[in-house]
Amino acid sequence: MAKQKKSVHPAPPRRLIQKLTEAETLSAKGRYAEALHILKELEKTYPKSPEVLGELANLYADMENMHAYEHVLR
Repeated sequence: MAKQKKSVHPAPPRRLIQKLTEAETLSAKGRYAEALHILKELEKTYPKSPEVLGELANLYADMENMHAYEHVLR
């Protein structure tokens, strides 16, 4: 019987998904400062997380902060 390969990218933790959803909701309501606070806290816990960095980039784009947007994408 062949061994099952583990996923290279494990599923994100439930808390991460919940907080990302919360940040997305706040951003959609124009509550950028609150969304940014959540995402910055997530970035401390999950550094280099593609999910967190993607949401940060989206938020900065919504805020029209292109300098921060480009910085996140580097």
